[in-house]
Amino acid sequence: MEDNSQPKSAAQSALSISEAAHRNHEEWFPLHKSTLKITDPDLIEIFDNFAFDEVIAHGRLDTKTRVIVTLASIIGSQALSEYKVMLAAAVSVGVTPVEVKEIVYQSVPYVGLAKAFDFVHATNEFLVIADCHYAIVALGPAIRGH
Repeated sequence: MEDNSQPKSAAQSALSISEAAHRNHEEWFPLHKSTLKITDPDLIEIFDNFAFDEVIAHGRLDTKTRVIVTLASIIGSQALSEYKVMLAAAVSVGVTPVEVKEIVYQSVPYVGLAKAFDFVHATNEFLVIADCHYAIVALGPAIRGH
């Protein structure tokens, strides 16, 4: 039988992401706008329903621990771009800068120092930007008062 269906638009695909997946995704990535949700909505539908609904429903890890494990796994996979995205999720669920650095340091025996260096640099860059962002937010009222 021939499939004459058209690819789903981002709006149609968003309707197929479960409520639990949407809720959990928002907890990890508040206000994040996924470019893949626009360009590859079917992939994001499958991924979000799996990662943010099915996996979480069958596990007993709290969110912070789950994100810590995810960061370690991403380092092991050498997925630097995704690691940078996941750092924001880590901060949003309460992983501290010291904990993030410890995750990277603990990866050295598993991935090697040379491969870990990219993640050390990415972490340092993120923490500088995050620290500047939080300082600007905290100083915002004082700055506007001048």
